[in-house]
Amino acid sequence: MILPPQFVYDLLVALIVIGTVILVLGLVKLVYVPLAGWFEVRDRWRRRRQRRGGPAPTALAGPSTFVSVVVPGYNESAVIANCVHSVVASAHTNLEVILVDDGSSDDTYAIMQSLADQYDVVRAITQPNSGKGAALNRGAQEASGEILLFVDSDGVFLPDTITELLRGFDDPRVGAVCGDDRPVNTDRLQTRLLTVISHVGTGLVRRALHILRCLPIVSGNIGAFRRDALQESGLLREDTLGEDLELTWRLRSFGYRAAFAPRALVYAESPSSLRGLWKQRVRWARGLLQTVRIHARMIANPRYGTFGAYLLYTVLSMILFPILQLAVLLIATVLLTADVTLLPVSVWQLLLWLGLPLAIGLVIYAMVLNRALQDLRFAWTLPLWPAYSVLMSFTMLRALWLEATNAPARWNKLERTGVVSVGAARSGLEETALTRGATVPSPEDDVPTEVIELPPDGAAGSGGRLPWGPFGGLTGNRAMARPFPLPSQRSAATCLLPDSVALQLRPHEHRAPQLGRPLPTPSADVRSGRSRRVDARPTPAQPSPDDPWRRPTPAEPSPDDPWRPTPTFPDRPTAMADLFPGPAHEE
Repeated sequence: MILPPQFVYDLLVALIVIGTVILVLGLVKLVYVPLAGWFEVRDRWRRRRQRRGGPAPTALAGPSTFVSVVVPGYNESAVIANCVHSVVASAHTNLEVILVDDGSSDDTYAIMQSLADQYDVVRAITQPNSGKGAALNRGAQEASGEILLFVDSDGVFLPDTITELLRGFDDPRVGAVCGDDRPVNTDRLQTRLLTVISHVGTGLVRRALHILRCLPIVSGNIGAFRRDALQESGLLREDTLGEDLELTWRLRSFGYRAAFAPRALVYAESPSSLRGLWKQRVRWARGLLQTVRIHARMIANPRYGTFGAYLLYTVLSMILFPILQLAVLLIATVLLTADVTLLPVSVWQLLLWLGLPLAIGLVIYAMVLNRALQDLRFAWTLPLWPAYSVLMSFTMLRALWLEATNAPARWNKLERTGVVSVGAARSGLEETALTRGATVPSPEDDVPTEVIELPPDGAAGSGGRLPWGPFGGLTGNRAMARPFPLPSQRSAATCLLPDSVALQLRPHEHRAPQLGRPLPTPSADVRSGRSRRVDARPTPAQPSPDDPWRRPTPAEPSPDDPWRPTPTFPDRPTAMADLFPGPAHEE
């Protein structure tokens, strides 16, 4: 094919310009290398100091911190049992596990009921199919912990996962902590490639962003949140595909930042087919685009410091970069078909020999940080990385088209395999299985990893009623302390308690005790792209003794009381401690 000289010249100029932009965006990521190293040095120094009798990392890291683990599920019968068994076997025992079935069409809810009968700390709730965000919000309504931990149904915890997450709350401004999620099903070519390259995203990037205090996302499959932070910012939006990303950005707009806890490991399933990988990454890309649209005012906003600047880089590298990459491939294809020599062969060889060692070096460096050099056995999959990168560029292009055409937002949940092929995760499950007389199948077995005997029909009870607490939860020692600002009312659903007593849950009413104005909710404040901060301190009226919303006011707390008032922020009043009667827990 013969092209006009001027057209060829224009294509070459465009190729050089676009290639330069891509090169600059890529070179910026090299800054992550020393920052990630400094994170590890500082973390090891702190741990060594604590072993020698230094101060505790944080008050929340103690065994007295009550953690609510919320596990939503839709058709998760193959993996939900492994998840719950691993969570219950945690070294941190002061917890509750709330399982929320989102209208599954399989036996997920029946397995949840069986798990609730097996463990006293587990509760099972079901609701009509409403999406993951609605299921998480429903579980958060029933939660009573100081820390809320959102977990996917396929996650497998290690014994110290929750303890390491709690160590991340080392500052009152840390509103959320993200752990390290790794593939658990390394039985296929695709999942082995994802295992290798995921170390760069977690071991390298997240450590560096933690140092810069601009971690932009708390992963949806292992994210811990302060109750106070969620009460101030509101819960998850139910009209976005990237609810975890949007919540992280919204928390930052309220003055809270996210932290990274690399030793808080959870092993979760990665897509084992190209179709599943495509659906997952298109959903992630659409979630990013929706979050950018909602919080566009935060991008490059100096008010948010390094976080605002990093959001600009995120837009360039995650949205613009894929488009430029596809443009380069298109231009190069056109020039090659016209028999145009782009660069001398020696230059291509130089670029190849510079690029491959750099990529391999970053992977090895990230594995060293993650203490996961055993994953080098999958390094032979690295030549597929360029093809994977091109595929990810096409997912962004597809997401842009779906958003431009206002296509319906579908969850596109992955098909679970139940494969547990990672040694650390399998050893934890096997140890738990020994106490139950069960076994964990090998990765080669094409069966779910847990076999559970379901209770017979009708074993759930006859619907006995239990007393209601002031916020729609049950009364008792673990009743919810304060209501969350929710985007919408939840419909009625059935809850199965460990003693198999069924009760009917009422829709939660969003009432505030004589506040004078509504609590900030995602639907009211964030939908328009504006986040409202609570600056005033209205004094609530004294509730009557018969008011179900009244909470007793204790005497002045002692210095050792873990529920003493929350320390104030330097630039913001302790809004939640003043808006609600009663003491707030320690940050």
